[in-house]
Amino acid sequence: MTGRSDAAGRVRRAVTRVEEAMMALAIAALAAMLVLMGAEVLMRYAFARPLGWSVAFIQDYLMVGMFYLGLSATYRTGAHVSVDVVYERLGPRVRLILDLLGQVLAFALFALVFYAGAETVREAVATNEIPPPGGGPLSWPSWTSYVLVPLGSGVLLLRLAATALTHRSADGAETEVRG
Repeated sequence: MTGRSDAAGRVRRAVTRVEEAMMALAIAALAAMLVLMGAEVLMRYAFARPLGWSVAFIQDYLMVGMFYLGLSATYRTGAHVSVDVVYERLGPRVRLILDLLGQVLAFALFALVFYAGAETVREAVATNEIPPPGGGPLSWPSWTSYVLVPLGSGVLLLRLAATALTHRSADGAETEVRG
């Protein structure tokens, strides 16, 4: 069983490294949003010359990147919003069952998000989807923005699978889920 545990540990560590790199990009996207919006406001109101492209770049790239690239690391660290008033009063076995159920449901939901995002990227690449000139301030291939959704969702799916396969019980001991 140790061979399987070692492999699961290596997978978890690899996913964690990817998550950390993606979180760094998500933080950079947040910082870029702050700087870009400040510049947009300054240019618009101080010089009456708005940038014009910044809002589209923020909504199509930076916000999507910040959310999806930070999604898996946020899950791993338990930084998502949760209401645990009832959960904390339950026994360890019930909590384990609820944790696993939550992971299975989250996996199913994000598998759908991943699939839909991957299909959207595939279609955008196949049709060479680009906003027409004058149709948007950025005339970049659409897939360059769309790809952030399956990328972030795919890493979250790896994290959810790794977490479900090796789950820490309420007392902190690792419990390997047998398949």
